[in-house]
Amino acid sequence: MPLLALALMSAAAAQAPAQNSAEITALTACRAIAEPEARLACYDKAAGNLEQAIATKQVTVLTRKDVRETKRSLFGFSVPKLPFFGGDDEPESKQIIAKVASVRSTGYGKFQFKLDDGAWWETTEGTRFGELPSAGQNVTIKRGTMGNYFILFPGIQPLRGRRVS
Repeated sequence: MPLLALALMSAAAAQAPAQNSAEITALTACRAIAEPEARLACYDKAAGNLEQAIATKQVTVLTRKDVRETKRSLFGFSVPKLPFFGGDDEPESKQIIAKVASVRSTGYGKFQFKLDDGAWWETTEGTRFGELPSAGQNVTIKRGTMGNYFILFPGIQPLRGRRVS
């Protein structure tokens, strides 16, 4: 029973909303100060603390663009729900379209290919006639069910595959 309780607590913690850092909380608390000079002093101190926390990498600021690019670079990997990835406000990507940087055969009609962003994928089933895509070609990779991915190259039947790095 203790293992079940630990699993439930972990699941609850994973779904809990992200809490602001102490530096952000201190900065936003300054708004409640009525006296202008005291409020300005509070903002100056809190902004300095936030700036120091960013400089020492205790706090990191991510833009939506940063989050989207990171999510895209992790497509194909099993990643837990992380609060700094925006929660549920953005739907998870169901596919990516990318350009192939290089291709290498692994035998029996299977192959590995590298995308222009550096991600390596491999097919888990062979092509019918041993056909291989070429560098510079576009590829569409679609998320399937139960961890499957479908790889679509123009002129080649859809293949199942997986992300390897």
